[in-house]
Amino acid sequence: MIFHEEEKETICKLEDGGKPYSPVIMTFPEGDSYLCEFETDYESMNEYDVEDPRFDEFWEMVYRVRTVLVPGSNLGYETYPNGRKEPVLVITYKHFPSLVTLEDGTVLYGADAE
Repeated sequence: MIFHEEEKETICKLEDGGKPYSPVIMTFPEGDSYLCEFETDYESMNEYDVEDPRFDEFWEMVYRVRTVLVPGSNLGYETYPNGRKEPVLVITYKHFPSLVTLEDGTVLYGADAE
């Protein structure tokens, strides 16, 4: 289920017949860039009650970061019960990279995408 038209031009571009492309290189408008692998996706929502006009439902995609190519502020961490932290990217239609490519340079999303 798609919640927003914008998801068709963002989140859906990272899937091929429902199977996410992986690994990918994600570059954000701020310049940071990461080589990452798809981990999971799920329906999410903001903190507002369903009755509130600010309520929003959307898809989130989580990618495990294999390599930080250019460090920046979009990198997050998942903390496990044993205290170990793993670098991740959590993306939504509102927080989306400006360029997504496969390792061979094929553009999935961005200026050169079809």
